[in-house]
Amino acid sequence: MNKVKLLAGASAAALAIIAAIFHVEGGYVNNPNDPGGPTHHGVTQAVAREHGYQGDMRDFPKELAQQVFSRIISSSLASTG
Repeated sequence: MNKVKLLAGASAAALAIIAAIFHVEGGYVNNPNDPGGPTHHGVTQAVAREHGYQGDMRDFPKELAQQVFSRIISSSLASTG
């Protein structure tokens, strides 16, 4: 399999994973019993900060969540390949 097909496959896989995450993760949540703290679109505040977001998690855009998940998935795929 050539490299272009591998990258396209990884991209399709990443999009499928992100779609599944968005399907089960709702909007903003800040449950005091959840050690992850404020979370929006499945991204914790700590992870959002690691990726440069400094705003209120209630305003965390879905598009940025998709970028964060894409980076995490791409990094994971790169480290296993």
